[in-house]
Amino acid sequence: MSETYPSTFRRAVVALAGGPGDERIVRLVSELARPARGEVVAVHVVEIGWSLPLDADIAGRSEEIQRILDAAETVAEGTKMRLEAVLLQARDVGAALVDETTERGADLLVLSETGYGKRVPLTEFRLKHRGGQGVRLIALEGRKTGAVAAVQQVTDMDEELVLISAHGQVVRTELSTINRYSPSARGVIVMRLNEDDRVVGIAAFRPGLAEGRDSGDNDDPGAAGAGDRGGTSPDRGV
Repeated sequence: MSETYPSTFRRAVVALAGGPGDERIVRLVSELARPARGEVVAVHVVEIGWSLPLDADIAGRSEEIQRILDAAETVAEGTKMRLEAVLLQARDVGAALVDETTERGADLLVLSETGYGKRVPLTEFRLKHRGGQGVRLIALEGRKTGAVAAVQQVTDMDEELVLISAHGQVVRTELSTINRYSPSARGVIVMRLNEDDRVVGIAAFRPGLAEGRDSGDNDDPGAAGAGDRGGTSPDRGV
């Protein structure tokens, strides 16, 4: 019987709107990031109208802004996670959040069922209007590539990857060996499989993670098992 493990984050950027939903989203993301000792970044964007300069004085809202950021940090501390609070001034909230994420150097690592894979910079994915066609993630070629098997957000903080197949084959490789390609590319063979086998997951690891667990920093007895399964299968969402 197959087991289902909770998804985890290596890095998550969440938006703070200043409403009651902030507490729920910060707590949820912090709890998901904690097993893998992930990074949580909470961003509050002050939208500046086009009639004002982008660096307009927002001192009149400083108390409200500080309350929003402090509340998010308090929620994260309650889950034993450290949160980085960021304040931005921008014309458009959505575009500012995308820029903040991409500037942190994140890639999407995608792997097909037959072992083809690549990294795609998040800068390749732009905001689209509702009803837009979107951006392709990988070129699939029927039986040659199979379907998308796993997608994982990675950064240069993640040094090693573990690739896992349905028949129990495990391959450990350095993230730097997987090149970046455009969204329209198929990628290259990252994992060579036996006949009738297929890729089912990815896990990413970064320096100090194992040492942190061994030292007992993580109080959650189930955290180690969840943190080692960083890949996201399509049936659980990206």
